[in-house]
Amino acid sequence: MFRKVDWVHSLTFGGIAGLLFCIPAFIYIQRASYNDSWLLYLGSMFFFLMIVADILIFNRKRGANESTAAMVFESHVTTLIGVFAALLGCLILLMIMVPGFFQPGMADKQLTDAPANTIRDKTEGLNFKVFALAILANFSFGSFASIIFPFTAKRNQTKDNQDPAPLEQ
Repeated sequence: MFRKVDWVHSLTFGGIAGLLFCIPAFIYIQRASYNDSWLLYLGSMFFFLMIVADILIFNRKRGANESTAAMVFESHVTTLIGVFAALLGCLILLMIMVPGFFQPGMADKQLTDAPANTIRDKTEGLNFKVFALAILANFSFGSFASIIFPFTAKRNQTKDNQDPAPLEQ
């Protein structure tokens, strides 16, 4: 099932995508203001662009006419690796930048300017927002790119002569 997945390629692009999400997340955690939530969406856009680059480079490495099913599968693997890297990176950032993150009681850094309906926890919603966007937004953007761009990256749209390895045994 995984024979056409280039693991080095997927780990590289997934890791870079996760780290690109963590750069704006670092600034967001440092400021800890709800008004700067757009930074997390900017990180998800960086994640999206890295997944698109992954698809285009993977297709070019395979002769610019790789099977659509193989590209969809490989880019979803890269997306999952990137989501895991973003989640791990954000956890490390929160552990370092938010004193008292794992101690009982309220943490020393909390989200400010948040609306009343924000989920309340020990950081007043800071860690929830970071983790929710690291998982949900990145997976959504990565899956969107994984579904749309393999069809546009193919040079020959009329037939699929390549072996769709992930779907056939």
